[in-house]
Amino acid sequence: MGVLGTAWADGIADMLTCKGMQEPLADLVPVCTQALNSKDLREMDVADTLLHRGWILLKLGEVDGALVDLSLSIDYNPEVGKAYFLKGLVYEAIGEDKRADGQFKNAYFYDPEDTEIATKMAERGLL
Repeated sequence: MGVLGTAWADGIADMLTCKGMQEPLADLVPVCTQALNSKDLREMDVADTLLHRGWILLKLGEVDGALVDLSLSIDYNPEVGKAYFLKGLVYEAIGEDKRADGQFKNAYFYDPEDTEIATKMAERGLL
């Protein structure tokens, strides 16, 4: 396999590792970053990798980084309910309830069948 083929395969492998969400999560952040830096991912893959890195950062309590990644994920693919849901969790974590509610409403708009999103909407009295 040529250099470009290897780099592409490495980028895809890193993306899949990132999406696996295996512990320890802190070890996944650089893997996700490496996947994003590979420049070989399609836009949908970039959006998904950003979503997963944002989710990891949120779980690690790094809300600023999570917010950046989730916002970028939405920029790349604005029709993924999970990205809005996770962004809502970030806003909820920092006490910005109105912003959180807006993100949860967006999540529900794009993915009304997701039980996690519907449950959060009900908990917050948004249904």
